[in-house]
Amino acid sequence: MSDPTRLVTSADVDDRAGGDVSISALHELELADGSRVVLLDDRGWGTSGGWCRVSVADVRSTAIMVVGPDEPFGGRSQEEMAAAHWDELARTARSLGVAVDGAGLRQLPHDVALSPRLLARLGAPPSGAGTGAEPSLDTSPPTIGVASPAAAGELLTLQRAAYVSEAQLYDDVRLPALTQTLGELTSELAASTCLAAWSGRRLVGAIRTREVDDVLHVGRLVVAPDLQGLGIGSRLLAAAEAGSPCRLATLFTGSRSEANLRLYRRHGYVEDRREELRPGLEIVHLVKELR
Repeated sequence: MSDPTRLVTSADVDDRAGGDVSISALHELELADGSRVVLLDDRGWGTSGGWCRVSVADVRSTAIMVVGPDEPFGGRSQEEMAAAHWDELARTARSLGVAVDGAGLRQLPHDVALSPRLLARLGAPPSGAGTGAEPSLDTSPPTIGVASPAAAGELLTLQRAAYVSEAQLYDDVRLPALTQTLGELTSELAASTCLAAWSGRRLVGAIRTREVDDVLHVGRLVVAPDLQGLGIGSRLLAAAEAGSPCRLATLFTGSRSEANLRLYRRHGYVEDRREELRPGLEIVHLVKELR
């Protein structure tokens, strides 16, 4: 049988819930020949408040979480739960003739495909549905400007959606960006500068900075999950650097966050040092001369 190439979670409307919002999630492993094997077929979620309160980004981020590892219980650690989860999925795949282990599955890219029915229920265009691609999007350059503390609520929603993939990568749903409260974020915005990217009236990206002793400290660069890879992060990073008189810029990211590391290195950042925060979690500090 062909080698595995990616994980695909297909989200669809679950009509068994009647008028309530209910979504089913089918988790599959896609092979190099285009065929798929089912890993999980019993996952899904629901919410109150009506379909008008649910977005494509909400579905995409939640789908990844519901097919991921469960919360720790019985004295088990998050890492133990994650390892057991991936090993169980690998056993399922092997029983279906696919040679793969838990570590191999864990490293595969993970896409979410929304069915045409679900896209219609969300009021989104159906282009790309069922192929793993998101609906067609406006890719014109966003408007970048300073965000005030009044934007904290929308920024918190964006931040949590953007960090779901990081939580999956590190098997840790307690990352600070995901547990930060609205009050904490509001206070942080009052003490730092936040540049935001807007597409029309939608907040699609943001970056926070602080200037200390001629050093620009860059943090929390986030982009809406359905718009990542379109250059929004690069525009925000360049705008933050251009607007600062500092001589040096510094930032950090997790050692497993290869996409982040590629972005920063592409923009001239070089590794300064590494720091182990706890077993299994290492962060990479990078610096760049601005002047």
